[in-house]
Amino acid sequence: MPYADRDDYKIRPAAVVDVVGRRATVRPLTSAASRLACRLAEVEDLAAAGLPRASGFRRRSVVVDLTDIVGIAGELSERDRIVATAA
Repeated sequence: MPYADRDDYKIRPAAVVDVVGRRATVRPLTSAASRLACRLAEVEDLAAAGLPRASGFRRRSVVVDLTDIVGIAGELSERDRIVATAA
């Protein structure tokens, strides 16, 4: 995922919420404890999503090229998919 404030990136989990052509709209995920204070929506079904620890959806969406997606860890449950696509 690219950083918003500098020209760098970090490999991190994200939920793909839409794909148009070669562009994917994703919601980055975070397992940082600060997500609880920010009241981020939590991923409920960690096993299905392929996540090793509790994680929350960041509020901002990011658009990336499909070639920036390096792997698929799992699939969101129906409930988590609804939460990920909510504005």
